[in-house]
Amino acid sequence: MRILSLVNKQSGCCYHRVKLPVTYLINDGLIQGVPGGLSFEESLKHCDVLFYNRVPTGYTIEQILQLRAKHGFKIVVDMDDFWRLYPGHFLEKIWEHQGLERQFVKNLTAADAVTCTSDRLREKVIPYNRNVHVIPNALPFGEMQFYSDRAPAERMRFIYAGGTSHFWDLRLLRPTMDKLSRDKFTGEIVLAGIAPGVDIYRKMIDTVSARGKLRHFRTITYQPLDSYMDLYNDGDVALAPLVGNEFNSCKSNLKVLEAGSKKMPIIVSNTGPYRDDPCPHLMRVDTPSEWYKWIRWCEQNPNHVIDIGQALHTWVQERYDIRKINNLRLEVFNSVA
Repeated sequence: MRILSLVNKQSGCCYHRVKLPVTYLINDGLIQGVPGGLSFEESLKHCDVLFYNRVPTGYTIEQILQLRAKHGFKIVVDMDDFWRLYPGHFLEKIWEHQGLERQFVKNLTAADAVTCTSDRLREKVIPYNRNVHVIPNALPFGEMQFYSDRAPAERMRFIYAGGTSHFWDLRLLRPTMDKLSRDKFTGEIVLAGIAPGVDIYRKMIDTVSARGKLRHFRTITYQPLDSYMDLYNDGDVALAPLVGNEFNSCKSNLKVLEAGSKKMPIIVSNTGPYRDDPCPHLMRVDTPSEWYKWIRWCEQNPNHVIDIGQALHTWVQERYDIRKINNLRLEVFNSVA
């Protein structure tokens, strides 16, 4: 079976949901790719399944449907997020201008099969396409960039790694950072993945540094997708704040997998994907004051931090190994090809 995958090289979603799993399926001899050096239409003549995340990068769904009618390939669309943003989301105006919600729904409806990250997101897809399959995020633990290579540091480091779309999530940490700036806090707060000179990152820095009052705070510039996990090497405990709303409730637990791959514990907002996650090793936050409680507890219990990080690593490795999860993806491809 030949799979042609379309990948937006700037998209973390495409990296995790298309590029990484397809690479492992090919390397493990479970599928074949399409010969190189061909035009897009020539490639489609040689493929059984066209696979992409959300929308076909570089093409419209109308173009893809014309080519499907001509060449007979099947379409599998992956969705890793809900397509309806909440008011005030960083990308709201872009979403509206480009008509992305409408485009996502068109692709879902036209697909021969849809894959998604969670049961909650599956319920959103079903009204548009009933042939939808839950395939959790997964990582190749111990391989590529997904291994633990953290050097010891003088201070306990609490790291948040994420992009501009998480600005409102980060604001959940503001009261805690203000309080830490007034305390004898010996740890360090690290904001990773920033792009210098971008206005919204300045606002994120302002929030996480308690407007410059936090004594031990630093930033790390973003890394390319094939090395972004190196950002976590500057942390000991991961932070995953998440505003509770319909859009965020459909997100995945990828940050839990990332932290686990680095053998570090993670403090999470107890909402959406983290509330759904049965992992017993998450430090869950229900109220703003609990961010402060967990950060100070980790600061004062470094040996427990190591133990919880190791336990989380074992938990995610047993359940979210990419080769195991790829068996589910292969079943979907086989069902339509």
